[in-house]
Amino acid sequence: MTSSTTEFPLFHNNMHVQLGNRSFAGITVTVVVLLVATLYYAFNAHAWTRYANESGMPCERPKADISTLVRYTHAVIDVLEELDVSYYLMYGTLWGALRNGGPLPWDYDADIGVDGDALAKYTHKQIVDAFARRRLVVTWSDRRGRYKVVCPDADEIEGIDVMPFYDYWRDGMMRRRGIESWVFFINYRVHHTFPARLVSKPLPVLSFGGRNVTVPRGGIEIQKYLYRGDWYKEVPPLGCE
Repeated sequence: MTSSTTEFPLFHNNMHVQLGNRSFAGITVTVVVLLVATLYYAFNAHAWTRYANESGMPCERPKADISTLVRYTHAVIDVLEELDVSYYLMYGTLWGALRNGGPLPWDYDADIGVDGDALAKYTHKQIVDAFARRRLVVTWSDRRGRYKVVCPDADEIEGIDVMPFYDYWRDGMMRRRGIESWVFFINYRVHHTFPARLVSKPLPVLSFGGRNVTVPRGGIEIQKYLYRGDWYKEVPPLGCE
């Protein structure tokens, strides 16, 4: 009898310890999940425009680099027109066309959106060969869901991004594909999605580097979807205000 009565307190103490450990573990897991979710949302909601987030970028690039950027942009457009693929300037390149008829003074690449369904009629090899005929080197990124044409003539110019957009949910909204668009779906929903009506043909034209090129409908209307937090103001590189 004595032995059995002395074991009960030990049993209850062990239960309290186990329950306490489980409660602590549960709270820890909850805190970690909430922290990860908060960081994930904050990371996704941010607009990761390079010149607005990195210090040390020039406020104005050499004229030779800007000329190279314009030349390669025109060459890429030549290929798209040859393939009969509808295209339109996007992101910072559209800002440049709207504001000064060419690249922004500090820009380091060009962004061109294209009709993804029209481009999908061609095989990858056919697309690469079409660019190669104009001595352009193009690569495809599964991660970002876009083609990139490199500019070997200028070290500080990253190249021309050619981004297929699709209304693949048939909901009247254009979206990009690629691994990033699924992993960071909030970011792509907030900063890389816009109404299909803004790129329906026929498209208007604007001058870009002395050549008329097609752009989305409505002037700055599409920028309200791509730059939701600051579409109404110019955002130069850090330190160039």
